[in-house]
Amino acid sequence: MATYLGFIYDQVITFDTDNHSVSEKVIAMLGAWKQRQTKDATRSNLMKALEKAGRKDLAEEVCSYQE
Repeated sequence: MATYLGFIYDQVITFDTDNHSVSEKVIAMLGAWKQRQTKDATRSNLMKALEKAGRKDLAEEVCSYQE
């Protein structure tokens, strides 16, 4: 997923080593993505990345959230 959001290998390793649980890693990754993308960190772009990563199920779940 991280590569579909534009992160390089070293950044992924940092998310992994700096955070213990999977949920902490995901939150750190999405927070960094949002900070880096600013106005382009949209639900639509997140859904596209999830679909490219083969996680259409998660893309549909994100779509169902209220803004």
